[in-house]
Amino acid sequence: MGRPLETFIYFSRYEVYQNERTREYIYQENNEWVRSAVPPGTIVETKLQASPFVVLSLRDGPGKSYAKVRQQYPSDMEKDKNPTLMAAVP
Repeated sequence: MGRPLETFIYFSRYEVYQNERTREYIYQENNEWVRSAVPPGTIVETKLQASPFVVLSLRDGPGKSYAKVRQQYPSDMEKDKNPTLMAAVP
């Protein structure tokens, strides 16, 4: 049956994910996926948390779904365009 779905908050403006269960941030740095208790050093956590986001259910994590997610939710997404939209990406 494969891996179970996991829920992530995707902050489209910064292209940063947060695992809803573990609260761990996941983002790319130097072409590698980083998992960290804090967001990238260039982003203030309060600013990140106040930015536009979508809630995604992903089976294989951000790495395998990244291109599709990035296309569906571009980084210029405005806050007033349904920022809490639920979505599932296979």
